[in-house]
Amino acid sequence: MTQEAVAPQLGISRAQLANLEANRSEPSLKVLRSAMEVFSHSADWFLGNDNS
Repeated sequence: MTQEAVAPQLGISRAQLANLEANRSEPSLKVLRSAMEVFSHSADWFLGNDNS
């Protein structure tokens, strides 16, 4: 998946997604929820709290 394909699904720009990937910014709750749906992972997984 490219940033150009994923960013619209998350409701953000490609530049915003690049900043998230580079840890230059934090996602909003709305973006986190969208990512959970797009990638079928829990919030814990995205936040590094998944022990599985």
